Amino acid sequence: LGFKLGYVTDVEGNLRYFRDYVERSEVLDYKDATPHLDNPSPGTLELRDGTYFIFGGDLFDKGPGDIRLSAELVSLKQRYP
Repeated sequence: LGFKLGYVTDVEGNLRYFRDYVERSEVLDYKDATPHLDNPSPGTLELRDGTYFIFGGDLFDKGPGDIRLSAELVSLKQRYP
């Protein structure tokens, strides 16, 4: 095919689950990590070259990461339409 495709769904606001997915992913990566107590973000979510990512839905479920995950995915979509 010449490209890689990543897909995830049913994150349910589980920040750890999504970050574990990104760690194992061949299409997504966190760049420019700045670990700090006030900024627990692992960096900017990036799409690797020559790849595509599909988010299948079900992001929210009153989990502790709902807002942070939505911000990461919206930012990713804005940078990689």
